[in-house]
Amino acid sequence: MVSALSPLDRLAALHGIAAHYTDVWGADHAISADTKRVLLAAMGIDADDPDAIERALAHGLARVWQRVVQPVLALAADQPGEIPVALPADCGTVSWSLVPEHGAPTRGVEDWSTLARLDAATIEDRPFEMRALRVEGLPAGYHTLSVAAGERAASTLLVVAPA
Repeated sequence: MVSALSPLDRLAALHGIAAHYTDVWGADHAISADTKRVLLAAMGIDADDPDAIERALAHGLARVWQRVVQPVLALAADQPGEIPVALPADCGTVSWSLVPEHGAPTRGVEDWSTLARLDAATIEDRPFEMRALRVEGLPAGYHTLSVAAGERAASTLLVVAPA
């Protein structure tokens, strides 16, 4: 499937730059290509020409897959949640530990192939998968989830907000 977005639009979206916004009067405004380039430059990302955009996009996409978990994730309190985890497709098992804001830590081990698959990509000739690690009904607060598989490990701050 071919993306309808331009490489600049995809690069901007990858870095959290919206394609449009709605002002206080309800009018929709598109973010111009020039504004996207200026915002990307402020983030240290070269988007001056098509080749630079393609390089930055490839680098940004690879970084998404090389990061085991996002640094911060938001979840709803007392609701099941899914944590996207990116690891090599052949990783086998994943160990995890959850340190809640209050209470005792919990630990577990999951078979990678049994977790719901969200996405897949090949990064530097190696197949990666993004799978969902489920967490059950955490209370509101700040919790730390650590995930490890082989030599790859990372932690994320779970910001769990009340309904």
